[in-house]
Amino acid sequence: MIGDDIQYHSDYELAVSQLLPSIEQKLKEQERIVIAIGGESGCGKSSLAKVLSVQLEQLTGTEPYTLHSDDYFKLPPKDNHEARLKDFSRIGPEEVDLELLDTHSELFKNGVKNITKPLVDYEKNEILKKTITISLRNSLIIEGTYAILLKNTDIRVFMEATFRDSENRRIGRDRDPINEFNNRVLEKEHTIIKAHRELADFVISKSLQLTYKTKKYD
Repeated sequence: MIGDDIQYHSDYELAVSQLLPSIEQKLKEQERIVIAIGGESGCGKSSLAKVLSVQLEQLTGTEPYTLHSDDYFKLPPKDNHEARLKDFSRIGPEEVDLELLDTHSELFKNGVKNITKPLVDYEKNEILKKTITISLRNSLIIEGTYAILLKNTDIRVFMEATFRDSENRRIGRDRDPINEFNNRVLEKEHTIIKAHRELADFVISKSLQLTYKTKKYD
């Protein structure tokens, strides 16, 4: 999304260091891998992806490319909000073009040189297009609310923090207003997304520790 400035947060370094051995092993088994990072709004997906990207570049000598699923919404941000107001039942993974994300993931794994991806201009409420070169990368990170549902991924990481845990972070981000309707949206997303924990290969706890699927998510 145009204007996003994702900072490097050292708080995520421990979880990434615990994840890297599994990623390194995957890279020994295949030429290119795709890592999906999923979880609720504000849980830290973009921040984790940033730290993982930096650490992977140091490990492999090649910077991963990161795709943000916010760019893959089928409607521009304000139009999507209006559609939600008119029909609350439409909120869910169907709002995002997961099929296109899966296609881009598959193209990456097949060694295609370039892909043309959507790029959201939040202020102008537009979805533009951007052509990126991916053939020189050996890893692709896809982060987003419903990223765990993608089919063409090799490692799925679920972030356990809920929208309630991340309220201060969302306020600081100042993208979506904190109001009754948006809280209803987040509550519905929570109901959908909590089941994705069981689809993940790894879980990052609320305390930013890498754990496995042994704790109940509530």
